Formats: sequence, structure tokens, C-alpha cells
Amino acid sequence: MRGWRVLAVAVAAACGTASHASQGAGARTSVTVENCNDGGPGSLREALASAVNGEIVDMRSLACSFITLRSGELTTTAPTLQIYGSHQTISAGGRSRVISHDADGTLVLSHLTISGGTVQG
Repeated sequence: MRGWRVLAVAVAAACGTASHASQGAGARTSVTVENCNDGGPGSLREALASAVNGEIVDMRSLACSFITLRSGELTTTAPTLQIYGSHQTISAGGRSRVISHDADGTLVLSHLTISGGTVQG
């Protein structure tokens, strides 16, 4: 049950600032979430869909404190990924799981609250 892996991921409750060495010239090492929409350009959903191994998804500059998922769970296939927030809550509102890490590796969540997720089946 790979979807349950999110329960076993390393959750860093008190990480400081993120730093990540460049993976080569022109390589992207982080992606910034620009809005609190459920989907579309600049959203957390889009950032997770495009994230690659070793990247940081940075939510620290968001002005909002709550992201409500209305179109299903967030999914990432990046083997190793870090998501840094500034005390936002991500909620599925009881409609679905909140996040699924469909890869072998480590998903690190920092300064985020995950709520309102459900599992069916």
C-alpha cells in the first residue's frame, strides 16, 4: 500500500531554512508555490506534479494559511522530495487522502499541518 507511505515518511516538524546543492548547471533545485489554489499554475498541486528527485517545494512565501483540496489527493512520484511551509494547513475536507507519495524514497514535510484526509477501501 504505497499510499500509506505518507504515514511513514520523515516528517520534520522543526526544520530551519532549506538549502540544497545545485545538481548541475541550469538544474532546478526548488520550485516555489505561488498561490493557495487547489490546482493550476503556481499551485502546490502543479509543483508536486512537476517535482523531480531531490527538489524542494517551497511554500514559505505564501500569504495564506490554508489550502483546501477539492479535486482529490495531491500526488508526487519524485523519490526524494522536501516540502517546506510556513505553518499552512493542507486539508482534503474529508473527501480524499491529502497526499500520496508514489515512489521509493523519502518525503519530508516541514512546518505543515495535514488534515481532513480519508482512506477508502
